[in-house]
Amino acid sequence: MLVDFTVENYRSIKEPVTLSAVAQKQSDRQTSQSSKRKRVKSDHDIAPGYHVVGWDIELLPVLAIFGANASVKSNAIQALDYLLLMMAHGTQEAVAL
Repeated sequence: MLVDFTVENYRSIKEPVTLSAVAQKQSDRQTSQSSKRKRVKSDHDIAPGYHVVGWDIELLPVLAIFGANASVKSNAIQALDYLLLMMAHGTQEAVAL
């Protein structure tokens, strides 16, 4: 089970970028009543989280990456793919591929 994935210094990603499956707690959500933008749905509006027994967190069943063109979305996915490749085949075989 992957809870968080952080990558930095990979291709065009210089600063740390994190993909997290941890749902926000109700008190951590920021809401602005005066905002003219459409209301952004909270994690629980999209899909309810799964409580992890023994931990004080809920994990999201779905993750999405949003951003403008050339905003490291593809490189973050490639870094995650490379991690999974190293986990499946080890570092020597991953370097050879």
